[in-house]
Amino acid sequence: MSHNSREWNGTLARIEATIDTRSRLLYAVATIEDPYHGSNPLRRGLFVDAIIEGRTLSAAYRIPRIALRGSNTVYILSEENTLRTREVRIVKRDPNSVIIDAGLQPGEQVAVSPIAYFVENMPVNILERK
Repeated sequence: MSHNSREWNGTLARIEATIDTRSRLLYAVATIEDPYHGSNPLRRGLFVDAIIEGRTLSAAYRIPRIALRGSNTVYILSEENTLRTREVRIVKRDPNSVIIDAGLQPGEQVAVSPIAYFVENMPVNILERK
């Protein structure tokens, strides 16, 4: 940090819902513990470099969004090559994928193909393994 730099500690309060169409900036709002300390206070509208710490997920899976059946259910392939429903906990969604931190175990296979109808424990054939 240079001699003209200041440091403030705070908490990320929210991220604004819209993106500035001209600059493509996304605005974040932070609650600063003591924004006016020292001779160079933090002023409204000032650009800052921020280090934002997030939570760490110890066991998470990213699956294609098309694998979701409803809002929080997937179809799991059993050892007998049948499909079973499973509720999962989704921690993040984007247009192409979801991140799941509960409900899946290592090595389990999730069906990603469209299924016209579903019956619990219905037999399936695997066309391609990835």
